[in-house]
Amino acid sequence: MNGPVTPPALLATADELDALAYGLAGAGFPGAGFPGAGFPGAGFPGAGFPGLGPTLVAAAAPEQRAAVARRLTGGLRMRGIVQSCAGGWQVAPAYRELLDATLDPDLVVGVRVRTPAASTMTLVSRGRGAVVLHEATTDGDHRLRHSPTDLLTTVRDLLAAPAHPPHGAGAERLTRTELRRRVEHGPATPFTHAVAGCRYAARVTPFGGAADGTYHAASAVLLAAESGPLWTVEVHDDTVAAEPVDDVTAWLRQLLLEPVPARANRG
Repeated sequence: MNGPVTPPALLATADELDALAYGLAGAGFPGAGFPGAGFPGAGFPGAGFPGLGPTLVAAAAPEQRAAVARRLTGGLRMRGIVQSCAGGWQVAPAYRELLDATLDPDLVVGVRVRTPAASTMTLVSRGRGAVVLHEATTDGDHRLRHSPTDLLTTVRDLLAAPAHPPHGAGAERLTRTELRRRVEHGPATPFTHAVAGCRYAARVTPFGGAADGTYHAASAVLLAAESGPLWTVEVHDDTVAAEPVDDVTAWLRQLLLEPVPARANRG
């Protein structure tokens, strides 16, 4: 018996994605350029990938953008991503769910992770029942692919946060000056030890639309040293607040305002 068919990934340049979005929604593709275009239909702010400049569509004069977009979709047509129709062109059925979730999402989460070995950024979009990952290279090549899991699990797996038990560490609050002094000269605390020897850092930024067309966005930071707990960090004016995290899934659920599964053990 054949198993479920995995939908194809969409591979394109930033210019092609922006042309595609312009033709479909009259606006730029989320994350296709830096600082980035908005999220059409959801009121989200820009969320671009680092190091990418404006696309050809974005750089064109407003009266020329439609013509530039039409020329750029030629490559997409040759690869079967779009197909000709009576009105001009339409997205091929195999790619519609990918683009629906990305162009008209109810929630987008930016996930940036840095370790000594690598630095990655991914935009995770959820819309119309699908979860889509959007990845890019510094050369402007983009990849959209379906996630086989729900949004919370997808974000948790992308974080790949180290599972360090708190070992009795508690919340800490320090001024920026005190943090710098303790990192450089001591005496160390569990949190300043993590800052000084940081081997893992991540930023999670949820973008969510409201019914009135506005948006909310808030970033959360995680960091950890090679040993010791994983910390979540918030900065308020001159104060740095840190708290150890022993359950990344529960922390993410609260951050993303995701409901607890009905079958979860509530103790």
